[in-house]
Amino acid sequence: MFTYIILLILSKQKTTNMDSSNNIICWIGDNFLAIVVAICTFVYTIINYKMLIESRKTRKQKITPHIVAYLELTEINRKIFSLNIKNNNLQLK
Repeated sequence: MFTYIILLILSKQKTTNMDSSNNIICWIGDNFLAIVVAICTFVYTIINYKMLIESRKTRKQKITPHIVAYLELTEINRKIFSLNIKNNNLQLK
């Protein structure tokens, strides 16, 4: 039992005395999935932010009026003008 504890302590000392570059490689290998998930989450956040900005612009364009007023001669009597007002709201496609 005592020799097993000593061997365990010695094996831990060997792993703690490794090079720092080897430790970094081991850390990346151990945490590869977490790193990939973090990168994907970052990219997903950027894409969602761009979609938010675009949806705000679209919503603003839909509610912004584009009013045009013009005079037109009536079909019944060519001496009478009618005032026409239209809301030509431009839509994105």
